[in-house]
Amino acid sequence: MQLLGRIEIPIEDSKIGSAINGVDKSKKLSLNTARLLLMILKAKGSRGRNPDFTIRYYLQTTLLALMHSKWGPNDFHLCIDEENQDLKRIIAESIGTAFGIRLMVRDMGARIDRIRQITPSDVKVGSKTNDRPDFIFETDNGFCLLECKGTTRREYLNTQQERAIDQVKITEIEGYPVIKGRYFTCTYIPVENDLAGPLIIAGDPEPGMDRIPVFLDEGVLRNSQLFHYADMANIVGLRSLSEFLRRTADFPKSENLDRYKKEAEAEFHETMGIDDSNFRLGNRELVGRKIRVPQMSHLSPIDGGCPFLSIQLGLDKTIIAMLLMGPQEETIDDEINKITEIDESFTILNSDGSGIIINENDPDNKIETDNEKERGHWIEFN
Repeated sequence: MQLLGRIEIPIEDSKIGSAINGVDKSKKLSLNTARLLLMILKAKGSRGRNPDFTIRYYLQTTLLALMHSKWGPNDFHLCIDEENQDLKRIIAESIGTAFGIRLMVRDMGARIDRIRQITPSDVKVGSKTNDRPDFIFETDNGFCLLECKGTTRREYLNTQQERAIDQVKITEIEGYPVIKGRYFTCTYIPVENDLAGPLIIAGDPEPGMDRIPVFLDEGVLRNSQLFHYADMANIVGLRSLSEFLRRTADFPKSENLDRYKKEAEAEFHETMGIDDSNFRLGNRELVGRKIRVPQMSHLSPIDGGCPFLSIQLGLDKTIIAMLLMGPQEETIDDEINKITEIDESFTILNSDGSGIIINENDPDNKIETDNEKERGHWIEFN
């Protein structure tokens, strides 16, 4: 099994919504393996009662699907059994979300550190939480909404579009007069033996109240950068930092901020002392964690063991130090402007200071034995 290249997807206007002015359809939208994983973790891996399980789950499902898939110069096909509907749905949704975010960053002026996930707690009492869009993001022109869909069934595209359009059309923010952009994307990821290639359909429907509106709390407009870094800290394994940033973003409702700050500082210094938790990308030093993912989709080891991929996830040390000093968006923005992005198949350094390395040749990436499995290194996947 081998990880290959990048997924390239042509962009089309929605046949139901309108075209998005400013989207460059002359170029395919593309994501390589490392950036795709990082985008999926930003969108999917930062929530839930057990975030570590969720992060490992999305790493494993996505990597295993990509390892078995077909990559070509003009198309991409997932190689997933027809019977495995759950896995197809999860992968299609994840990839669809990653490409939707990427399109907004590439063409619509969204900054990756200003894209905030809309959670059920952001929805006002009396509105249906399931009707909320996925994200709110800030551009130079104001705040915008984004809903991302994904499917492996081409015949479902129209249904998915209609649902996505409804979600961005009927959503309003309490106390905020005008939402500057309402966008949706619907990504089609073909499976093996499908003659059609992948496709992302995008549109920006006009607001409309043909259904009961969904109202978001005006709090979604505040501290998007802090919430972003709270999510990224969670992803790279800095749980105390994540909690401190989330509580700082909720201030003045939060209490005992000094205690949470001290816990975050102690965690940061402890993590810096662990060799596996530190790595460099370009001229930046990152701190985070290493996660090992099995290169197989079966619980039983082959010949007593299983080869693993080594995944390093990290966040820029300088930015972490600034975050621990308290809210100072302008200073962090200045530091972000100094970062030179790295964009390679298995290595990504984002403009926000987050990074990922996928390593098949790690010296620790040996076959795991039953004894190591018993010591807790085994990650189950089915």
